[in-house]
Amino acid sequence: MAYTSSIKYSLVDAYPPCASGQCLLDVLSASTSLLTLDRVMAVLILLTLLSSINFFGLILYERYLVQGFLDNFTLLLLAGAGSVALFCIASIALLQTARGERVRKIWLGLLATGLTYAATDTLAGLALIPPLSPALVGDQIVHHRLLPNTHSALYSRDFSYIQRVNNLGL
Repeated sequence: MAYTSSIKYSLVDAYPPCASGQCLLDVLSASTSLLTLDRVMAVLILLTLLSSINFFGLILYERYLVQGFLDNFTLLLLAGAGSVALFCIASIALLQTARGERVRKIWLGLLATGLTYAATDTLAGLALIPPLSPALVGDQIVHHRLLPNTHSALYSRDFSYIQRVNNLGL
């Protein structure tokens, strides 16, 4: 089909002619980066799928086979893990279609939100929550013992407790 002025947009407008092979390299690098992004997203989604299936199996094994009952909270956890697994399967199926860009954006939003929450929770926990128990070290006889020559304090609205451990860990 020849380029005519009656056609508003054409391939010539979208891809202007190049004097060198640089345009071909640009197109190939763009398609390669898109394939790489699809592979990275597919790996992340597969890891999430495997972890949710593993979580589902562990909960089912522990609660149903070992303990012999399923309570409401267990059913809620199983439904959540199953929903995540179904979402992962649907995402993998849609990743290679026209909706792949939307799927990538959804996963990017979930990943950014999850990582931000985890980092904030960890840093706030380290900064705001004081240690509530004295330092313990492993022991062959009594499983654990207090760390010798240490002080630990527990402050509450109702009481304040300061503990000093001697050289023997007592």
